[in-house]
Amino acid sequence: MDNSVIVSLRDIVVEFDGQRILDGLNLDIHDKEFVTLLGPSGCGKTTTLRLIAGFLEPNSGKVLLKGEDIHGRAALQAPGEHGVPEIRPFPAPERV
Repeated sequence: MDNSVIVSLRDIVVEFDGQRILDGLNLDIHDKEFVTLLGPSGCGKTTTLRLIAGFLEPNSGKVLLKGEDIHGRAALQAPGEHGVPEIRPFPAPERV
């Protein structure tokens, strides 16, 4: 199994409105690894995913994708523009 690190979070700190959400997070995700983030509401799961996706910048620390620091780079695709079709209800049929 290839053991190369594809995602690396180093000493990540994220704060919102003066409250520290992530405090010194370190995480490596290796190639072919399956990872889940589990925890109670408000523990930083979504924040971590938004960092990896490039939708959020940490207050400090580094996010590395295949060894490259993504700081300052725009996300590859804006939220909502990921190729998933929008679900809309069918219009009600006209009555005759």
